[in-house]
Amino acid sequence: MNTSFKGFGENAVTFEADTTLTTAGVPVKITADGKVAPCANGDKICGVALSVRDGFACVQLKGYTELPLDGEVTLGFVSIAAKTGGKVSVNAAGREVLVLSAGNGTVGFIL
Repeated sequence: MNTSFKGFGENAVTFEADTTLTTAGVPVKITADGKVAPCANGDKICGVALSVRDGFACVQLKGYTELPLDGEVTLGFVSIAAKTGGKVSVNAAGREVLVLSAGNGTVGFIL
C-alpha cells in the first residue's frame, strides 16, 4: 500500500489493566469500571492496547489500527471479533469496522 492511514482520528484513553494484560498491540475488552483485559476468542473489541505499564493501559478507542488477521476479510464495512493470540476475524456478532487494507496476515481498519 502506498498510503498510510496511521493517526487518522486516533482517540486513546488510559484504563486500569487487568493482570492478564501484559503486552501492547492486542485487542481489549472492558471487564469492570475503568478496567480492560485482553479479548478472548469471539469477544467484541473495545479497542487496542497501545501500551501497558505499571498496571495501566493506554487503549485506542477510535481511529485507524492494524491487527493480525485469522482468515480472510473483504474491504469495506465488516463485523470483526477477537481471536486467540491477539488476532481478529470476521464474525457477525462482532464490532462493525471499516476495513481499508488486508493482506500478509494483517488487517487495517478504522475502529
